[in-house]
Amino acid sequence: MNAATERFIATGAVRRSAALIAVCAIAALLMQGFAEQGGIGSSLDPVPQQPLPFPRERIFGVDLSDRPSLDAVEWLRASGSSAFALTIVRVDADIIAALPDDAQADSAFRALDQVMAVTVDTNLALCLERPVTEIENDVLAELTVDALRDRYPDRIAYVTSCDPESEDDWGMAIAEQVRANQPATGGVLLPLATGAVVETQAVEAFDDLQSSRLRVFAGSVYVLPVVPTTTPLSPEERDLATGAIRDAAQVGLVLLQPVQDVDGPGLTASLGEARLTAELLPEGFSGVGAPALAFGDGWAPSMVGRVQYMRTADTGAPLQATFSGTTIYLQALLSPDAGEVSIWVDPDVNNPGPPDNILDLSALQAQDAALPIVEGLSAERHSIFIATNSGEIAVSGLFVKGQPAAGWNAGLGAVALIGVATAAMAVVGLARVQDIRNRNALPPGRSAESGHPRAYRRNA
Repeated sequence: MNAATERFIATGAVRRSAALIAVCAIAALLMQGFAEQGGIGSSLDPVPQQPLPFPRERIFGVDLSDRPSLDAVEWLRASGSSAFALTIVRVDADIIAALPDDAQADSAFRALDQVMAVTVDTNLALCLERPVTEIENDVLAELTVDALRDRYPDRIAYVTSCDPESEDDWGMAIAEQVRANQPATGGVLLPLATGAVVETQAVEAFDDLQSSRLRVFAGSVYVLPVVPTTTPLSPEERDLATGAIRDAAQVGLVLLQPVQDVDGPGLTASLGEARLTAELLPEGFSGVGAPALAFGDGWAPSMVGRVQYMRTADTGAPLQATFSGTTIYLQALLSPDAGEVSIWVDPDVNNPGPPDNILDLSALQAQDAALPIVEGLSAERHSIFIATNSGEIAVSGLFVKGQPAAGWNAGLGAVALIGVATAAMAVVGLARVQDIRNRNALPPGRSAESGHPRAYRRNA
């Protein structure tokens, strides 16, 4: 092979390596971009306008809808409900059938009173079992929902149909009574007063809460994964559940569904003090009771249904939080009496300067809304400071999107960057060798005298 041919081959190798660098660089930028936009948590789109009517930072709820009302009451008496942010209990068909009957209504309410007595320390969701009766669905649903509202005002967060597989008229009739635009079937929980719609979704085990699998819950509503529970929780299971709430916006809570013979007191004791820390806002929604939100003087709590708000009519009432992400929303109540709030992002403590954004919360009628405060930040730690300007302000929480992703996309970004560096080193090395060969004009070969592969033939 002559020198010209070898130079041609070497030049081609350099070109191929350069092309490889370009491909790897593009891949690295794409993967890094995915990572910076946050990963697993940003799969809730669009951001729900309604807040959640339970404290998401408490991580766990319990689903007892697979057992009769009396069994659920006995389990909660023995095990307690204070460890759970949300508790789902079945209302048996015979209780619902008795509500319209004046002669039996008192016994039905006594049964419901027991449910209310053992759930005072948690938020309550009721699944309503359709009885066999000649009363039409819409009439029965109206009587049932009205009775629940009148007897237990502001006690019930959600209602649904007890048959998650059913798509019959019963779930649609319940939805009409709570003015929802979707039926209370398929595991859909509809807020009785106010709040975001949520869906339950059965999973096989806690392993389904690993970060690599959380995208299966992506959608436009919050999901409550239901985990069958046969023993008290291990520290690893608690960590998986905590990670799901911290990193996945679409996961509202992790619902435990204890089997009949599980040790109830042992299960609740195994939860310990499981809750998100106060250091950073998690991915997704954080209500006003979250430890990562700091309200200053002038704010006071108030309730609408089961949703907690912080309200103020003072000027300059402060709200502070720290988060890690690219976008943050203010979840607040728009109303005719509302005014404006000023927002500073990463302010200089000594000289904050003019606000980065001013939000107007006034509207013709009262409604919840998720308003973007700032977008396009780098996926890292940021601080936010909010101060009221005018009017009556009611805040239900903050919503964070775009946490730094440590999952598959960030990993591929790192691999691509390594590929760029490796390819660049190869091209530099090859170019240096070719330069030496060209300057010496001595094509490599095997010396007849020495036989050593690194020897060069001398010119005659």
